[in-house]
Amino acid sequence: NKDDVQPDSNQTQTRTQVGAQLDVEEILLSRGLFRSRSLALCNLLESCPPLQNSLQPPSLLK
Repeated sequence: NKDDVQPDSNQTQTRTQVGAQLDVEEILLSRGLFRSRSLALCNLLESCPPLQNSLQPPSLLK
């Protein structure tokens, strides 16, 4: 029975962490602090400057 309970608690914990992360992202977005994540996403697409230049606006917006 204990083996059956543990996976459920792990799934619940994972859902809680994901929900909390989404809440944090919404807060950052509402405060305009989402630029660094946007730059990271652009960096994956190789269409923005490196993350070291995260203070600069993405080249897409220039």
